[in-house]
Amino acid sequence: MPYGTNARIQAPFGDIDVDEAPSSTNAHPGLPLGFEVQDDSGRTYKRVKFGAAVAQYEACQPTATATPTTAVVKTSAANQAVLGVYFHATSAANLDYGWIITKGPVTVKTTGVSAGDALTTGATGGTLATLAAAAHPRIIAGTATSSGTSSAILL
Repeated sequence: MPYGTNARIQAPFGDIDVDEAPSSTNAHPGLPLGFEVQDDSGRTYKRVKFGAAVAQYEACQPTATATPTTAVVKTSAANQAVLGVYFHATSAANLDYGWIITKGPVTVKTTGVSAGDALTTGATGGTLATLAAAAHPRIIAGTATSSGTSSAILL
């Protein structure tokens, strides 16, 4: 089931709409922060609260410096831990609730990468770059395009 197309995932307690627009009011009782669900394509989605604005295809990391301290923010420097990738076309604002993809196929912002490269966070916020020496990479680029996005696999 491709994301970005009204992705609904069946769960034991009812359907979950991981393609809903981010909002400060869509916390949905029964879906706590950190809740994860997997779709038929192998993507794992995680429910998060954003500690700053995040745009489509930006890599996200956990942070202890935002408010709340359990929030996620886009990556902002080289070699940071990637928690997942934000995929929704509507940008998430500070304190919005939403979903990120933490495992499986994704599209992600990149700069200077080639197909098959292991990826890491770069100096540009939310953008990934080639990891020089990767013993155990977390993200592998599938294809690289001149538009600044690449298909990738989150491991």
